[in-house]
Amino acid sequence: MISAYQAIKDKHSIKACDDRPAVEFLRHVRNASAHGNVFYLKGKEPRKQAGWRGKEIIKPLDGTTLLYSFLKPGDVLQLVDDVFQLVDPVA
Repeated sequence: MISAYQAIKDKHSIKACDDRPAVEFLRHVRNASAHGNVFYLKGKEPRKQAGWRGKEIIKPLDGTTLLYSFLKPGDVLQLVDDVFQLVDPVA
């Protein structure tokens, strides 16, 4: 997830789409991946609506497990593809 997020960010202007709930969702999934597969929602996180395909990242997820609890491994592939389509709809 970390590499996928960075690849999208490097290739596309992800900031131009960061008001989209799926992009914010991906950011939190990436962060959970970087923090040992655990959501880390400190301070005012989530700052914006973070939703994707009926799932939402909300404050009570802080400290919970990302993969196998909140998302299945195949979900992350679909998430990356969905966000890629948002930032580069002609791809």
